[in-house]
Amino acid sequence: KKELGISKPIEVKSSNKNFRSTLELQKKMAHLSIIEHSDPKPEEYIEEMLSVQKSMISYLTSTLKVEEELIDELEFAETMELSIKVSGALMGVEPESATEGETSLKA
Repeated sequence: KKELGISKPIEVKSSNKNFRSTLELQKKMAHLSIIEHSDPKPEEYIEEMLSVQKSMISYLTSTLKVEEELIDELEFAETMELSIKVSGALMGVEPESATEGETSLKA
């Protein structure tokens, strides 16, 4: 809530819909990471970034039940961080960075 400048608490239920949306977003973010590490063509990478950004905005507006304008005012990194925070809370896990060995991707 502090990220969005909202004073009232936001309740996010771990409904099947929210859980499914969380998994779909995580799948998109994982796909972006794979593309990012595969020497993509610039157009392919930009297209995937746009897709992930749209998905994050849609996910946050739907899950948090807030207006898109609130999310649009955030910086991209803030949007990513908030998406990870919300998805982690919904799944009952604390977000942490994966190691290179865990992802099979080279940094």
